[in-house]
Amino acid sequence: MAIVETLGIVGAGSVLKKILDDVYPKAKDVFFNNLTEKRSDIDDLKIVRALTSIVKIKTLWNVENEVSLYEFYYPSRVSFPLGIEKRVNSLKELGERSNIVIQGTAGQGKSIFLRYLCGQELNVATTSNRVPVFVELRRVRDDMGVHDLLLEALQKYKLPHTQEAWTYLASTGKFVLLLDAFDEIDPSLASKSIYEIENIIDLYGDKLQIVVTSRPDAEIQKSHKFRVCKLMPLSDDDHLPFLQRICQEAEQAENLIKTLEGSTSDIRELLTTPLMMTLLVIVFKALHTIPDTVPKFYEELFDVLFYRHDNSKPGFKRKRFTQLDDSKIKDVFSAFCFYVRLYGLGVLTNAKFHELVKKASASTGLSVNSDGFKDELIKTLCLMQQDGFEYSFIHKSVVQYYAASFVRNSSGDFPAKFYQLAGKHGSDWDLELKFLSQIDSYNFSKYYEVPMLRAAANEIGYSFEQYNKEAECRLSDHLARRITMMFWRPDEIEIEKELLVGWSYAASKLDPVLVVLGGVWAREISINIELNKDFRLAVSKNFKSDDINDESVPCYLIQEDIHEWLPGLQKKVLDYFQKKYDAAMVIINAEEGKAAMLADFI
Repeated sequence: MAIVETLGIVGAGSVLKKILDDVYPKAKDVFFNNLTEKRSDIDDLKIVRALTSIVKIKTLWNVENEVSLYEFYYPSRVSFPLGIEKRVNSLKELGERSNIVIQGTAGQGKSIFLRYLCGQELNVATTSNRVPVFVELRRVRDDMGVHDLLLEALQKYKLPHTQEAWTYLASTGKFVLLLDAFDEIDPSLASKSIYEIENIIDLYGDKLQIVVTSRPDAEIQKSHKFRVCKLMPLSDDDHLPFLQRICQEAEQAENLIKTLEGSTSDIRELLTTPLMMTLLVIVFKALHTIPDTVPKFYEELFDVLFYRHDNSKPGFKRKRFTQLDDSKIKDVFSAFCFYVRLYGLGVLTNAKFHELVKKASASTGLSVNSDGFKDELIKTLCLMQQDGFEYSFIHKSVVQYYAASFVRNSSGDFPAKFYQLAGKHGSDWDLELKFLSQIDSYNFSKYYEVPMLRAAANEIGYSFEQYNKEAECRLSDHLARRITMMFWRPDEIEIEKELLVGWSYAASKLDPVLVVLGGVWAREISINIELNKDFRLAVSKNFKSDDINDESVPCYLIQEDIHEWLPGLQKKVLDYFQKKYDAAMVIINAEEGKAAMLADFI
């Protein structure tokens, strides 16, 4: 019990004993054969140790040893569908009846939050008297579905793990299913996984609560069987107390805050997630300063992680696992990241790791031993981690930045072909495109942004060369049709549920107007709408549950409402398009002007 208490979980043994005592007497006569074991055969201590291992993780500042997340965890604020925001410290505070998607952006701490809730279920002060079953969805494969992973988790946690046993246990109301990282499931397996999850809900009803974590716009948010709660970003007021949790010395936290106050707004705006705050601490400890741009921050991060072991010990020379120098390792790493993203992988098997290193080596013309490269990434850089025979990145944003770096450093036809690909699958390359807009501005503007802007203009008959007043009317009708999609819900779902689902649906149809506007505009629209319940009701009552697939939806039904609640929207959108186009053309003309200048001399 002392071991458990050091994890920050108090009374786990008594919590588990009470639950299992409740479960087994009921099973004694009818379900004894299904559970296969008597109550006296169950080793509570082994189960406690297995379950509490969920809150022990390796961190970026302690990559060699697992630590309890209770040593550094900073409570997350959660926004509920009706606009209520509060810090959540237990599953009871989320509500024990409904199934929930915990939505958060990259690095926002979704997995840590879910693990924390798991630990709190074993804490006598916060438990809802249920056994948490934690499943990592990133491990879903063709031959290993959600249900298979669930049974495997039961085995891992020393619980009865046959299908018959689970059928009984799930129906007792004494278990809660925690599914981590739906967004890391291969997109080709997402629909199948949702079907499995919804089937579990149908089988056990309100006897088994399911909590899923996911990034925004994943398919699971569209399921009418879940309500969506959002992790809130860190605010400026959170920075100091967060740093005090993860910095070893209070003085270091104070110095970092003072430096932040003098940093650029881009860097401060980056610090809305626990991951970015943690990476900032690592960079600051090494450089005693803060990079002034986001791309520079990621570039510095690579070097800091490479050299931090050397700098920590005078005279220490790091063991090398490859024959490449540091810059060449970065080149291969960038190519490797690109192939990981191209194939849409979150977790790599050993065979896939070697395959992609081979591709990265061929793309860069640099020969590297795959096993040595793997050791550099895991043991030296600590940008990847190993779990059995599988490998994953410490965070998706790292692989996305260096994939973007690979595009920037490529020549020939490659950049144009990549941006053409991104134009067709932009949502798959969202963060890469954001990085490339800063580090590869010419190619980004010429091959991605300007073509997309022109496609959007063609959609509504707008000209960037001469303002066309009629385009406002066409845009009004276009946006009205798309905004109605934001209100589509099956009849049984409350209107307030996640307005952006409809917007994401429309954008997924490769509507260039919505692609250019992006999530920022969607959020602005939804915020305006969320403030006006009358508008929501006026719109929603005009549409049936199947209207979202009907291109002939009568937009005039809500035109007056849109004009009333979103005044000037059309003009704002066209101004936004024009400013983006003008800025992109300035970049293109300036770059191509350099070549023209040299041509004159030649």
